[in-house]
Amino acid sequence: MSKTFTFLFAITTTILTGQNASWQQFYPNTTANDLAARGNTILVATDFGLTRFDTLGNPTIYDALNSGIPFQRAVRVAVDYGENWWVAHSGGIARYDGNNWSGWDSTQTGLSFSSTNARVLRASPDGRIGVAAGSLGCAIFENNTWTTLKTTNSGLPSDNVADIAFGAGGKTYFATNAGLAVWDGVDWTVYNAANTGIAGLNSCKSVAVTSTGIVWVTEGTNRFAKFEANTWTDYAPADIGLPGVGFSVDVVIDEQDRLWITFTKSISVLDGAVWTHYLDADVGCTLLQIPTNKIRPAVDGAGQFWFWTSSCDLTRFDGQMWNRMAFGGNAPDLPGAVYAIAQDAAGNMWFGGAFAENDEVIAKKEGDVWQTFSPSQLGAIVQYDEAFTAEGDVLGNVWFGMIGGDILRFDGTAWSVLNDVKLAYPQIADYWTVNSDAEGTVWFAGIMGGAVTTNLIRYKAGEWTYFPGNILSLPTDKFIISIAFGPDNTSWFLSNGGILLKFDGVSWENIDLANTGLPFTFAHQMAVAPDGAVWLATDAGLARFDGTTWTSYTTANSDIPSDDIYRITFDKAGGMYIGFNPVGLSANVALLRGGEWSLLLPPGFEPGFGNEPYDMFVDRDNRLWFTGFQGATPVFVYDPMLVKTKELFSSGKQLSIFPNPALDVLGLQLPDWENQQVKLRVTDAFGRQLHHRTTTVKANILTLELPTGWPAGIYYLEAINERGDRQTGRFVRVVR
Repeated sequence: MSKTFTFLFAITTTILTGQNASWQQFYPNTTANDLAARGNTILVATDFGLTRFDTLGNPTIYDALNSGIPFQRAVRVAVDYGENWWVAHSGGIARYDGNNWSGWDSTQTGLSFSSTNARVLRASPDGRIGVAAGSLGCAIFENNTWTTLKTTNSGLPSDNVADIAFGAGGKTYFATNAGLAVWDGVDWTVYNAANTGIAGLNSCKSVAVTSTGIVWVTEGTNRFAKFEANTWTDYAPADIGLPGVGFSVDVVIDEQDRLWITFTKSISVLDGAVWTHYLDADVGCTLLQIPTNKIRPAVDGAGQFWFWTSSCDLTRFDGQMWNRMAFGGNAPDLPGAVYAIAQDAAGNMWFGGAFAENDEVIAKKEGDVWQTFSPSQLGAIVQYDEAFTAEGDVLGNVWFGMIGGDILRFDGTAWSVLNDVKLAYPQIADYWTVNSDAEGTVWFAGIMGGAVTTNLIRYKAGEWTYFPGNILSLPTDKFIISIAFGPDNTSWFLSNGGILLKFDGVSWENIDLANTGLPFTFAHQMAVAPDGAVWLATDAGLARFDGTTWTSYTTANSDIPSDDIYRITFDKAGGMYIGFNPVGLSANVALLRGGEWSLLLPPGFEPGFGNEPYDMFVDRDNRLWFTGFQGATPVFVYDPMLVKTKELFSSGKQLSIFPNPALDVLGLQLPDWENQQVKLRVTDAFGRQLHHRTTTVKANILTLELPTGWPAGIYYLEAINERGDRQTGRFVRVVR
């Protein structure tokens, strides 16, 4: 027998059909871990998969959510001469042939990989692949077999291999911290300080070989060297006319046999016998003095030079202009981790998070335009640049609760740092949740250091009010984890200790969930349904409280897809969204509409994402936004397109209604009924008549102002003209 929620919003079961829905993904801003180029393919390894550019700069993102790549974080990349993609990741080596992925683990390669010790991945013209793993040695892939090379079984002078290059005659070059090692497949030759007189060769950092066999290396602190005709020549920056001081980093040879050498404060190219140098002013960003990141540049088939640093982002030089490239996808300015999602009164989307470059942990999406903000640059004195909570109120403000106790507010024009509460209560550590009611009152809740851990703070009409644990009758080790609002501005607060608090504006009421007989041990989040019932997302399914009675819904007595529920929210047409731990399932978000559950599965979602959503938010256009556990995935937006569902009335012509969903005013287009008197009737989903009038159609349009007392939901229209012709339709009313 099917177990469905027949009690819940049963009125919708006859009017809603399956969703004609659409998905969109917004990728977090991230960093490049490695670069590779071959022909028209430029490959970037990131913490969220791969980004592939063509020589025109057009990006395509590949990750475990939208494609079948068998990893999330790509550490090193290479493109071989057959256009296969190679990736080093924490589980080993993967190869993509244009259709399928294959791979080799640590047992097969003889190396142990992690996010920190996969240092080098290189391809040779004759089909070999070289990989180095930190101080663990390296391996060469040839004839479908991996050969592991270490000091114990080869002529390597050190297991610490910083770079690999391939030359003519099957030679392989290894840059190590004990010299440059050359292997011809049988014999080994090592060049170091002792046998060359170049002290820096005992710290060989990068190696590249021209088509004529000239070997270039970076060595020492700020020097580089050339090996030609069995002779070594050592260079300092001044020897090539390079001004300033910088650490030497990488050498790259392009298809034109030009030498590119990067220093921490400059980029130089040798074309024939002519050196050209590019400094900060030429590149258009500040190159860092200290070599904090070692990402080898790449040159594509069009001769364009690509490089990345934490200060310059991904940058391309086409020989004339330097251009910064966005490889985070269609939302390159999202923080690296997205914790909170909000919307302002103008409809703009806001995101709070962490791990963003230049500490720009707040992002705003206005249409297709993105903008980022750094709390510290806005004047906040924060211990960590992390925007953990976000909320947009009905008065046009957007609020951010910062780790450390500061509160930021954007009023639509200017930013303010509100630290009144922090100054009055310096023990405040973090704001864990924030919400605002229909009047614009904003509530913050979190934890405090010291003996008192509970804090609940209200901002109303310019005044702050603090509600300590003793006022709330909460033990000192409990704190508020969720806030919601019901009818008549009743405020609900859920604590981590299984206590539900109700506040009517004057007095507090506490409900100890341990006395309700519900089966759960921990409630994660709370939401209030359109009918006023309070719902809890728990580790044993869902719990519903109608003000008198508690009801529990689990996989044993309903069709709910999981018992381990972390997030819950409602849309403005009565649909319920839940976020759950996806163990054993292909999704982690589900929708209850019309008494039936649907798993919401973004395209390509199956291979990845093994955690519950971290935040879920329904915007004013009824779209669901959610982000992964601590922002470790893109932000997803789901548009259910509710206006595409089945109409209630089966007879009569369909009305043309706009906008739909509607906020304040509705328009009805009646082109064939010009100057006719029309009877107009509006009913709610229960069939109750809310509005009727007789009016004359002017300019083919009728307008209807939606009373403020009509709640969010689905409504039905009927229009009958003088001849008795009938048109019907439906619309969704949304509220701010």
